[in-house]
Amino acid sequence: MSVGFFYKSRVRKNGSAQRRATFSQVLSHCVVCLLAFYAGTIWGGHACLERLRPLEPLRTGIVRCIESLMPGENQIETSALGFRNESRNLSQTPVVNDEMHKEELENGKRSRKRRIPESMKRIADGVARTSKDEFIKLYDFGIPYDRPQKDMAEVLLLYQTERALPNKLKERAIWDDGDGIPEVSASEATENCDQMNVVLTKLPDNNPQCLAIMANYQSYHIQRWMKLPENGGGLDKDKPLRLVSRGDAGNGRKSYKPPRLEDIRATFGMLRVYLDSLNDVLANLKPVAEKVAKKQHYSC
Repeated sequence: MSVGFFYKSRVRKNGSAQRRATFSQVLSHCVVCLLAFYAGTIWGGHACLERLRPLEPLRTGIVRCIESLMPGENQIETSALGFRNESRNLSQTPVVNDEMHKEELENGKRSRKRRIPESMKRIADGVARTSKDEFIKLYDFGIPYDRPQKDMAEVLLLYQTERALPNKLKERAIWDDGDGIPEVSASEATENCDQMNVVLTKLPDNNPQCLAIMANYQSYHIQRWMKLPENGGGLDKDKPLRLVSRGDAGNGRKSYKPPRLEDIRATFGMLRVYLDSLNDVLANLKPVAEKVAKKQHYSC
């Protein structure tokens, strides 16, 4: 019995020793493997770096690119500040654009050419044309009407203030757009004219004629100037222009001659008969007029 007990205890001691030996071996193997892995990692990394050294510029570029895509705190603050400034600029852009647009318009007006210079604005601030036939039918001038011809088929209108310009030609009547004098209907041409002066003119012969319009004290008469000698005769180009009467012709003839003394005396006699009999004639006609007189309403 003692022998058996001794054998069993011996077996137990040998088993635990074997187990302890096995654990020590495993631990040593693990340490060796870790050291080998570490050494291999160092050696492999060194080898890879040696092989990748020619690609160092490419690696540096990639790193910088990544850094640029991932900004730091300062860069983030700078970007935010820039974004706020950009937003402020965008919010102010319409105002700036409006100001620039206004400035461009002003510069455009300055670069455009007026049909009539500033020095003659009191004579005409704008100009337009309309049909002569339509104009003469719209207003009764009480004159013989010359039918429109090819070279006298329209009426030239000069506007002495911008307020008189036709509504549809506010810009074109003032600024030269390259399309000539703008055309408009007769009613539209005069729709804003509170006053209108009409000058009737025509080339009476083949002699050169000018029409001068001068801003000055208002006059409702047309002065006529001709290069006529004072002592008689036809037009002389070497003579200066001088003021003449309505009846003077280019050939020197006078359509309206002053009356002779005997003609004046004869007309005075006829005028005396009229004045002496006027009151008697009115007295005779008054009863007759009262009998036929009726209240009439006439529309003009």
